Amino acid sequence: MKEILLKFINSYSEKIIIDIKNVNYIQYENKEEIYIDLGKQDLTKFLFMLEQDFEIEEIISNLEEGFLVYEFDINNDTSLGKHEITDYGFNEIFNVETKVLLISRHYKKVYHSYLNTKEWHDKRNKMLKYANYKCSRCENTEKLQIHHLNYNTIGEESLSDLEVVCVSCHKIIHKIK
Repeated sequence: MKEILLKFINSYSEKIIIDIKNVNYIQYENKEEIYIDLGKQDLTKFLFMLEQDFEIEEIISNLEEGFLVYEFDINNDTSLGKHEITDYGFNEIFNVETKVLLISRHYKKVYHSYLNTKEWHDKRNKMLKYANYKCSRCENTEKLQIHHLNYNTIGEESLSDLEVVCVSCHKIIHKIK
């Protein structure tokens, strides 16, 4: 099965090298699920190519450990066209409905994806209001940001895990010049 998936993925990746770390496969009567672990690779170009043929859904699954999961379905009777993988005994038409989950362990991308969610924006606005729109360190009211005091609770952080700071204080906290 790994060889089939590798050929399928490489047919999309063209000049991009995609390294499959692990594959888990679950088959039901007329459905299958394929979990493909792609490690810490940047999947941006690969996903762009896949989106030409499939509807890709991004699912944030385990922020604490930095997992990002992309999901797409290959419906039964879907022709692979130019991505035919008959060399490995697979027909050019899928005969079962297949759910493919691509797992990336790219923590920074997971974190930045979370920062673009409605949940984070609501939490951020609540924290700004709670801090009376002032930096907790210098009381500046310009260019305010929210600093995570720890990254163990990303996605489930409480207000006590956050601190309102201005850009200057945030740079000092992270030792950025």
